[in-house]
Amino acid sequence: MTAVSVIMPTFDKARYLELTLASFMRQTCDDFEIVVVDDGSRDDTAEMLAGWPDRRVRVLRQENAGRSAARNAAVAAARGEWVVFCDDDRLVAPDFLEVHLQRLVADPRSVVLGFKRRVLTYWRRGELPLEMHEWLAVAARTPGLATRMECAERLLLCTRAEIVDEFDATVGRLLVGDELDNQQDQLAACGDDLAQLPMSWALGTTANMSVARRYLDGGQTFDERFRGWGVEDTDLCYRLHLKGLVMRFERGAVNYHQIHPLGGATPRAGAQQRSQDCERNFRIFCEKFATLESHLLWRSMNGLGLQHAQALLQQAQQDSRLRDEMAWAYREVLRLYQGPAEPTARAGQLSGQAVVGLATLPLRRPARTDPSASLSRAA
Repeated sequence: MTAVSVIMPTFDKARYLELTLASFMRQTCDDFEIVVVDDGSRDDTAEMLAGWPDRRVRVLRQENAGRSAARNAAVAAARGEWVVFCDDDRLVAPDFLEVHLQRLVADPRSVVLGFKRRVLTYWRRGELPLEMHEWLAVAARTPGLATRMECAERLLLCTRAEIVDEFDATVGRLLVGDELDNQQDQLAACGDDLAQLPMSWALGTTANMSVARRYLDGGQTFDERFRGWGVEDTDLCYRLHLKGLVMRFERGAVNYHQIHPLGGATPRAGAQQRSQDCERNFRIFCEKFATLESHLLWRSMNGLGLQHAQALLQQAQQDSRLRDEMAWAYREVLRLYQGPAEPTARAGQLSGQAVVGLATLPLRRPARTDPSASLSRAA
């Protein structure tokens, strides 16, 4: 049996995918496969993959069906004992798979979350979610690059050979910083031991994550009702949490997100579309589980903050009255929120001070409301 299966969906990212695959060619762990699912790409992804020299890369193709469906197809085809999720735009350090594997073998009932950083590999004028000081910092590390970037609309800043043969130097030259979703504030509060965080499952993303394949549900690992961007990996992590698996953070398992367009006509439009997708998918998530945990996570995305959400969850678990009041409030929010129009303004009214205030001033529940119907079963 293959030791590790890397799950990698892709859609219209040929230039980024090529560099990502190149970064896997010098892994210190060589017993692995990469299952790439081309989710109906319209660029030259198919041609690039057809000529890829490493036979450990297995390619599946399907009509465009979305991220969840693509990952499901990859998991169903995987042959490894362990599964590592890595996106098609992530360069991996040479010991990336080895570190994931060591941590999984040491604790087989864990979900290992790696550390994520950002690099600029492909300059695309006006298309990237990038601040001027960030690209200037990259340009300053290579003599003459700033002038070339000023004169070009698009410019590949590294080659496949540089990724394979000079990984550390190349990444050092292109480094922008750390990814925000590492949740550094959470790690600073509790260290790397996520067992202290009641909602540690909320930190998991399939950009850099691993788990034993036996805990995945084959072709239904990801819920395909989640469309567009976001929440499908949160949903998976929550279900793994409900199965009793424990989230573990591993700083040594590093990958590097290649900054790329967000999919809209402008970076702002792309970000807005992602926000709308995420809001819609969180509603599905809350309706699916109907737990206080799921609602607190949704509200944490609209201003409450994950630290406050976890503090409220811990307090609610110790105070049944508070738990019932909070559950009723979130049930009412979900009932009143009927559509996508202005979702943050309407659904977020109980996300900040009002919900925090529940800790000291419980809401009054109408007499006609049946408390047994409240969302009080925090898993």
